[in-house]
Amino acid sequence: MLKTTTRAEKQMPPNHHSLVKHIKRANFQGRIYKKSLQQCQDLPSPVGSGWKIENGTLIIDWMDLPPAPTVFWN
Repeated sequence: MLKTTTRAEKQMPPNHHSLVKHIKRANFQGRIYKKSLQQCQDLPSPVGSGWKIENGTLIIDWMDLPPAPTVFWN
């Protein structure tokens, strides 16, 4: 049997913020695919579209919140 309980959203992992960042990355990738047949592309910076630059490298910006509430870390 599965246990069904309801939890406060603050106790759950950061699901909404991660989803928003994923949507931004997918939208950015779709923009690139849409312009893929153009010879001269004017592409925007991926920073702010679910990506960030860290130590000069472009990496995925997974989430703004910690992966779990601090209650679970101790």
